[in-house]
Amino acid sequence: MFKQMVKQKYPPRLWGLTGYPGGGKSTFAAQMRGPLLVVDADHRFQEVFDLAVQSGRVVYELSNVPSDNVDTDRITERLTQGMPGAEVGTIVVDSLTAIIAPLVTQAIQDKAAGRIKNQYAGWKNKAIAMRQLQDAVTAGAPTRCGSTTSTTRKTPTGATWSSPR
Repeated sequence: MFKQMVKQKYPPRLWGLTGYPGGGKSTFAAQMRGPLLVVDADHRFQEVFDLAVQSGRVVYELSNVPSDNVDTDRITERLTQGMPGAEVGTIVVDSLTAIIAPLVTQAIQDKAAGRIKNQYAGWKNKAIAMRQLQDAVTAGAPTRCGSTTSTTRKTPTGATWSSPR
C-alpha cells in the first residue's frame, strides 16, 4: 500500500564547506540541527565536540574504529545498518579530505610509476568513492548532511559554503 505524501518540516539539504584548516568548518557543522552523526575521518571532531554538546546537541559517532571513518565501504555499511529509524538531524563528514586525499595520492603515484595507462584508470577509485559516499549519506536522508574539506584554495573570505540542492 502506498502512503500519502506529507510536507517535510525541514527541506533536504546537502552542504559542502570548504576553507583553510582551522577556518571554522567543523565549528559550523557542530552547530547544525541535531542530533549529529559524525563520520570523524580526520579524528578531530573532538575539538568542537563540547560546542555541540553545550548547544544542546546529541552527538553520535559512526564508529569508534578509526578505519571505519575513512573507508567508503565501511561508511556505507555502517550508515546502511544504523540509519533506518535513527533520529539523526545532520550527518557530518569531517573531513572529506581525509577520505579522498589518499585516493588522489595513489592515483598520482600510479600514473607516475607507469602502473596505469590512462587518466581514467587513475581517478576511477576517487570517483567511485565520492559517488559511494554521497549515495550512502543521502540514502538515509536526514534533513541536513554536511561535509568539511580542508583546502588551500583562495576565496575572498577564506571559507565558502554552498547548498547544491
